[in-house]
Parts: sequence; C-alpha cells; structure tokens
Amino acid sequence: MKICKVCFKNIDNECFINDLFGVEQHDLCYSCFLKMELLLKEERILGNKIFILLKYNGFIKELIYKFKGLYDIELKNIFLEYFQNLISDKYQGYTLTFAPSSKEDDFIRGFNHVREMFSFWKGDKIDCFYKKIKFKQSDRNHLQRQKVANEIGLNIESLNGVKKLLIVDDIVTTGNTIKACVDLVKKYKNIKIKILAVCSVK
Repeated sequence: MKICKVCFKNIDNECFINDLFGVEQHDLCYSCFLKMELLLKEERILGNKIFILLKYNGFIKELIYKFKGLYDIELKNIFLEYFQNLISDKYQGYTLTFAPSSKEDDFIRGFNHVREMFSFWKGDKIDCFYKKIKFKQSDRNHLQRQKVANEIGLNIESLNGVKKLLIVDDIVTTGNTIKACVDLVKKYKNIKIKILAVCSVK
C-alpha cells in the first residue's frame, strides 16, 4: 500500500496521476498536491529571470519547515516529483548547481535540503558557491541583505568546462542571493545561466 508522506492517506488508487505527469511513482497524494499554488512562470527579480514553480503559501511553508527545519528527509521528493520531467526537459544539457547553504547547517541536518530535492537530476551537478559566514536571509533587514554579495564565495575551478549553468534554490525572497551568485559567475566566466526556484514569496 502506497501512503502519502504528508497526510498519510492511501494513494494506491491514484495511478492516473502517474499518466498525467509522467511520474513512475509519487509520495504526495493528489489532494495534497492541490494545496500547492502552481506558478510555473518566469519572473524578473533584481534583473535576473527566475523560473518559479510554486508560490510560498502556508502549506509549502509548513512542509519546508518539516523538511529543512525538522530534518524530515522523507519529504525530499514531494516538492518536485510532479515536475521532474518538466525540469529535465526544460534544462537538458545544463550543469546543475545550488544556491549556497551553511555547511554547519548541512552537517547538523545530515543533508543539503536543495540537493535532496533535486536528487532526481540525471545530468551533471557541481557545488560552486559557498557561504563565507553563516547567515539566513529571511532573518535579516533590508540593509543586511544588500551585503550578501560580500559573503558568498565561488569555486572557480568547478566551472571548468561548463557551458550552461542552472542555479537552483528552494525559496526566493528578495533575490539578492541569486543576484550575487550570477554576478560572481559572470565576473569570471562567460557561461549561459538559467535560474530555477522551487517557490517564491513574491
């Protein structure tokens, strides 16, 4: 028996979802999926085009807190499982990298939450960004957020041979972190860059 990892109801009788989204198996029932507010659109934030899948509503906020804050790795697939084929087709040929996270938080959690969300990705993956100091954008004021560019580093060697780069993040708030990442890459490399966010608070 297949159980939804959010509401714990039986989803064995929802095989039509597999055909609809081209997903071989799923961990989220259709009722819970409907609680997500789909955006599936590109928005320009701080001069960068970002393709956003979901709106950061109360349901998503609670799920990300359980996954990221309470370390429930069983939830890793529920955010993107319906979009795996869309993402794989749309960004075919891109090398995937992740917005920087705190190594300390990853160590305590036991995993990098964004990397786990994108564990389905079959293409190349690299870790090219890192935080010089531990910080959380959502806890900062406007002035502090503007200084994020000085607190993110780039492993330039990791970009050797990369022609197309897909930067992914879980939540876009102000867009300052993404802008800092893009500016860093453009400073050293002439690479085609795309940006994908799981959700946006805007």
